[in-house]
Amino acid sequence: MCTSMCTSMCTSMCTSINQLPESILLKMFDYLDNETLWNLINTTKSIQNIIGGSKKCMERQFLLTPEKMVKIVPGGECDNIPFRNVEICNHLATNTLKQLSNEIRNIKYSVEVLKLKGFGRNSFSDTLAFFTGFSNLRQLTLVQCCISNDELTGSVISPNLDSLNELFLERCDANFYSVFQNLKSITKITVGNTDWTWNGFPHDNFNALMRTLPNCKHVGFEGIGTGSYFDMDEFPYRLKTLEATTISFNWYVGIRTARKQFMETQKGFLQQLIIHKLPYDFDGGDLLKFIVEKMNLDKFYYGDIPLILNGQKQNIEDFTVTTTEIQLTALLAAFFRPNHIVYLCSWGLIHLPSRFNSNWFEEIQLKMRYL
Repeated sequence: MCTSMCTSMCTSMCTSINQLPESILLKMFDYLDNETLWNLINTTKSIQNIIGGSKKCMERQFLLTPEKMVKIVPGGECDNIPFRNVEICNHLATNTLKQLSNEIRNIKYSVEVLKLKGFGRNSFSDTLAFFTGFSNLRQLTLVQCCISNDELTGSVISPNLDSLNELFLERCDANFYSVFQNLKSITKITVGNTDWTWNGFPHDNFNALMRTLPNCKHVGFEGIGTGSYFDMDEFPYRLKTLEATTISFNWYVGIRTARKQFMETQKGFLQQLIIHKLPYDFDGGDLLKFIVEKMNLDKFYYGDIPLILNGQKQNIEDFTVTTTEIQLTALLAAFFRPNHIVYLCSWGLIHLPSRFNSNWFEEIQLKMRYL
């Protein structure tokens, strides 16, 4: 009897939900997380059609695991749903882009945001073929993807990705940087490397790519391992916006001129700059002083702290004890410039005068006004 009652209640509940206006259902779906929304897609055809017809629902990011991929392959239960934002991780490294291309071919046309992780053992021709059909792709993220064979001889053929605006590459091999050459639609590139060395970030290949992207004026360097890029000798492009985690090796201590050289190449072009960490050496103050006084920036942020807004220097009131002594010292050096603030010991560490000890930094808040 209890079983019969439960069945009757469930049937009645389902009938009641299906009778609700579509606008009310979509409002309810707004409160669901992405995983729950995916599960709901796989309940009834009517619910599937409602969710699939909602641009807002389809803009959610869906992580397509192997179990979910079975449902979106041609002939699967969800192969006609116009997903707009998908992430696909090849955890076991058993799949290639050639295989994946066949599995998702029915949803390529609708995907606007795509993230791929762990796809190796790809040929260059298979990689180009994979991107065929993504007519609406706007944002592409590639993590630990590589092209195993060397087919990059002579001129490079670019994929037909006329809608692609933003590209993110993290620890991809050098060949992958060649795939996107000559794509005039790209306006922003971000390179990620959390390894503190330069492994995973081929500097020369990045420069070669940037030479072919005339409309890419926004670059991001994300992760401590990207700081080494600023110690190069050549920067063959001009930017309007740059966001960087840091602009030096994390472990490097010493005087470096290349990072200032990079800024000099961008002078008159760069309008907005965001740096999250100063160099971990004693010429960081010189660099900061050069940026503030010589670059003529419209906006300059040190982390979340605005140092320049609308071309005007701002008050600094937010440096607290969370800022490291070395970074505070670099900041002091940038504005006060007394020669005795810091000096380099034989081990490459920074010495502070006695009055700049740890207790002093804990007790003060740094307040300076740009005049």
